[in-house]
Amino acid sequence: CNLSFLGKKGDEKPEGHDKRILFLGLDNAGKTTLLFKIKDDEFKDTVPTVGLNVEQITYKDMTLTLWDVGGQARKLWKHYYDKVDGVIMVIDSSDIDRMGIVKEELAKIVVEPGLESVPILLMANKQDLTSALSKAEISELLAIKELGRKNLTFHSCSAKTGEGLWEGLDKLASLWI
Repeated sequence: CNLSFLGKKGDEKPEGHDKRILFLGLDNAGKTTLLFKIKDDEFKDTVPTVGLNVEQITYKDMTLTLWDVGGQARKLWKHYYDKVDGVIMVIDSSDIDRMGIVKEELAKIVVEPGLESVPILLMANKQDLTSALSKAEISELLAIKELGRKNLTFHSCSAKTGEGLWEGLDKLASLWI
């Protein structure tokens, strides 16, 4: 398995308008579904990601390389932090039982050395479900204001319907300016 696209520690980030975005989130949050909805505008049934999915898209005048890291291997996430330009943390809005775990993982990410200047987009996914918590409810449960992170933004979406996906990317892109 050739992972040369990951580069080596110390390599420079791509020049110009190429951006590397890391998709993180608990298992079953919808990261892979979101990735393929953005890439192909299709809702696909997916299986849990083991390892990594990497896809490229053109977004406005940029080439985005989207790295989707499996949610079950959270201890491995830190190995992908080097050389990323943005993090999209996907949250299952309907999974109230695991919001405490999401809060813990988010708290780790925002203080991670090397990610302090990297913009973070929280995507409250599965808003199409009747059991989905509102953005305000999730914000309170995750104590987002208390994080004190200036380059963090929050948006709600549905990977199934596509609602909110591009607006979320727009919010992330606005943090690069």
